[in-house]
Amino acid sequence: MYEKRVCIVKQLRKGFSADGGTLSGAVYAERIGRELTVTPRVPLPPPGDGTYLLILRVQDRTFVFSLGEGAIRAEDAPSVREGFAALICHAGQDVEPVAFGRCGRCTAGAEQLLSEAQKKRPAIPLPPNELPAIGPNVLPAPGVPLPDPAFPPEKEGYDDEALADGNYYETVPPAAPDGARGALTYYHSVREKIEEAFRGERDETLARVFPHSEWVRKGDALLGVVCEEGVPRYLCVAVRERPAALSDKAVFVPLSPFTEEEGYWIVFQDADTGEYVTTSVE
Repeated sequence: MYEKRVCIVKQLRKGFSADGGTLSGAVYAERIGRELTVTPRVPLPPPGDGTYLLILRVQDRTFVFSLGEGAIRAEDAPSVREGFAALICHAGQDVEPVAFGRCGRCTAGAEQLLSEAQKKRPAIPLPPNELPAIGPNVLPAPGVPLPDPAFPPEKEGYDDEALADGNYYETVPPAAPDGARGALTYYHSVREKIEEAFRGERDETLARVFPHSEWVRKGDALLGVVCEEGVPRYLCVAVRERPAALSDKAVFVPLSPFTEEEGYWIVFQDADTGEYVTTSVE
């Protein structure tokens, strides 16, 4: 049996974004049989003198992984059909929560996963005669206290699928209204069909053109989901010949900047509204 879930993770603490902005991303979990493959797509900076940990809560099991390159695998894992929770931490001399999210019916909180990380984290020895390292992108600022409490109770109106615009625990943004950017209204209405389609043959041809995308082959066409900051933005159908039925909505996307001959005609649908859109590809 094949299962796939995606969890949006949002910033808990500033100073851990590769571009200096608000950190957000996604953790993909795919389970075939009882083997779980986890692929985090979160733009983190180099960990400095520490390491990054990914803590996953699936049903009643907790997994603690060190983040490196590529996907992470776990044997004998429970089903992810009902969702999971994910916490990313920076582990130096202390374990600092960086980003958290959960999906489906999972109720595990960030504080619970942080406790597991502190118990199971790999040992990182402190170099002789050196002070503990500070987090990446954080200038030394002695005397700056952490929020108290670090994990206040969640407020009503919490929306797991919405990206945080600021500190995750300072404010809880209201759910995006239907049709607004980030609501994913249309995406969720066809989500089961998308998941069914993505059980097919994966194709990497257009992933080189759209780095934050996934594609599968369906006959002579490619079906794809293009993401922005870890969240679906476009649902796509790509064909070699210009489609007659949707010729006014298809955009030609060359496979290389050195040719205008070889490429795909792509129809883009907005993941929020389902409307057909055109977009420029530079």
